[in-house]
Amino acid sequence: MTFAADQVGLGLATRAGEATKDDWDLRVFGHVPGLLRFGPISQGWLKETAKCWVAERIDTVETPRVTQAVLRAVRAFSESLCRHRPDRGSDPRLVSRSDLVAFTNDLAHLEARGKLARNTRRQWVLEVDRFLREARAMGHSRPGGPMCGLPEDVVFRPGDHVRSVPLEEQGRALPQTVLDQLLGPAALKVLEASCGAQVRAMVELEARVGRRTGELCGLRLECLAFDEVLDDTGLAGAAPVLIHDMPKVGVRAYRLPIDEEAVEIIRAQQERVRARYPASPPSQLALFPAVKQNPYGAKPCRAVTLGGQVRAWVDGLAQLLGPGGEPFDRSDVTTYSFRHCYAQRHADNGTPVEVLAALMGHTRLTTTQGYYSVTQKRKRRAVDLLATLQVDHRGDRTRAVVERLLDSEHLRDGVGQVAVPFGICREPTNIKAQVNLPRFGCHSLKRGSMLSREGGGRGTTAQVVLGGVPGEGGGVRGRAEEVDRGRVSRVGHR
Repeated sequence: MTFAADQVGLGLATRAGEATKDDWDLRVFGHVPGLLRFGPISQGWLKETAKCWVAERIDTVETPRVTQAVLRAVRAFSESLCRHRPDRGSDPRLVSRSDLVAFTNDLAHLEARGKLARNTRRQWVLEVDRFLREARAMGHSRPGGPMCGLPEDVVFRPGDHVRSVPLEEQGRALPQTVLDQLLGPAALKVLEASCGAQVRAMVELEARVGRRTGELCGLRLECLAFDEVLDDTGLAGAAPVLIHDMPKVGVRAYRLPIDEEAVEIIRAQQERVRARYPASPPSQLALFPAVKQNPYGAKPCRAVTLGGQVRAWVDGLAQLLGPGGEPFDRSDVTTYSFRHCYAQRHADNGTPVEVLAALMGHTRLTTTQGYYSVTQKRKRRAVDLLATLQVDHRGDRTRAVVERLLDSEHLRDGVGQVAVPFGICREPTNIKAQVNLPRFGCHSLKRGSMLSREGGGRGTTAQVVLGGVPGEGGGVRGRAEEVDRGRVSRVGHR
């Protein structure tokens, strides 16, 4: 009976009628079930501005989660106005920039007490700043608008924004030994016993697909699909893809290639959800539905809930050892760590950075590069590849046994030198300027060239600079040897 009444009420609801309420049903606007809560906003002008702002944004490519995040920040700003203003912020004409400063101070105080994460504090400042700027651009501060009278200096300045946590300090890629322990049967059994099979499936899937935590939680039940691809023999086959939204970058229905193990995890979770909500249409179900206050299975679980469950699981493990057998710092393990591990795994396997950026959903390559580090193994491979091509003035390899070099020697080979014809140059000024291209030779020699003929004619010998030391006036005094010109010519054409 309750379900029938709900469906009848939904059929009779209109956008105009919903806009008069303090809590909007997202289904009326064509979105998944959920509420946009304006009631906790105490100031009438701020509440009306928020409603007007949402009314213009709700039909954009952004998902409701983005709008709900902005409203949470606006509600926090409303509470700050109530605390610090004698009139509780009811008159927009009396609001000043000092109220924004008080709001940022409140957030800093909550962070210091451990009640607010640094990233949440930073995000709320950004969201309120975005809200005020866009509301002004929409004309809500003009005469007759809900923000009419709000002073123009009520804006955030660059110094008000909170610096983000460096990537190397936030959810960096975990060592492979630590990742193997977390995804081992023993640890996953502990996770399933304490949090259930759904949370275990979320952790395993996140480790394989590397999605943002909000994207993982927002997956729909029918997120699995297959693309037709041609194999090496020209025969058509089915390749699995994960369909999901990327609200952070405004992408909908992104198709991420996945492997068969991820497919098995998704299918097992689909069976659990269908058994839990047999009467709900599959198109309305979430792949990872919230446990509480979710009678129809359409409401997805929250990212903060998953983060707390992962935190409790990791802290409750009997032991977690680092690469050297030492106790590993468990605070370094977060749900976002698996996304960094996904990027690091692709980078180590040689995935081009532009392809990895597309898989990660990044619009800038520099963002993708911050998700992984260049490992010592990749540095060794790059140096070994180049070292086999380096020769001296006799045409012999400069290093007979490159494979025996120490790691420190490999690292030194990658810096402090630039390539020149028939060798390398270590003159500091040239290295800094990066001008010693093989085409031009060593520019530190002011009175000669890398290869000069003796006597100005067609002789049979040439002078090749083997090394140099700084001389007077910024020049270099080079040491030369007589070599057979024909042999040098042959070396240059190898």
